[in-house]
Amino acid sequence: MPPANCFWRKQSRIIQELVNNCLKHSGASYIHISVKKNKLIEILVTDNGKGFKYEKLDTPQKGAGLISIRNRLALYNGKLDISSAPGKGTTVRVQLAGA
Repeated sequence: MPPANCFWRKQSRIIQELVNNCLKHSGASYIHISVKKNKLIEILVTDNGKGFKYEKLDTPQKGAGLISIRNRLALYNGKLDISSAPGKGTTVRVQLAGA
């Protein structure tokens, strides 16, 4: 298992990539980021942008950002949940085992 400082670096990279995706694609005027730590670490990023039609697929999605996030989460057995709809903004929830 990677060292704890490596874990926190990966977590910050996930947050950075989620915010970058908001800035690059959503057209949002508001981004809310929360990080909670109990038994799990939960990262929640919500925006008020244009949203998109999201369908969970078993195949990898286009876009380096989501692929990068999924690869980091796979390393730590993390979970990713995306909730979005056109005109409704986007919420991304990431769950990781606590370090």
